[in-house]
Amino acid sequence: MSTDNIDVDAINLKLSAAAALIDMIYTLESTGDIDNLSQHSLSACLSEAMDLVNDSRDLLIGTTKGASSAG
Repeated sequence: MSTDNIDVDAINLKLSAAAALIDMIYTLESTGDIDNLSQHSLSACLSEAMDLVNDSRDLLIGTTKGASSAG
């Protein structure tokens, strides 16, 4: 397993953005303001957060499997 090419900055950026979206939803829920967010917007936020987490996972997997799995 090679970890020489991990793009830590890209992974950090994606995970930070996902955490911000989740924090926004949590804050709205805990303050009782979640009703101000439409169901569509809530779903879109959660979907985007999951996409960012999955992108981060893909970046990690892609850099640790080695060059033989490319292509």
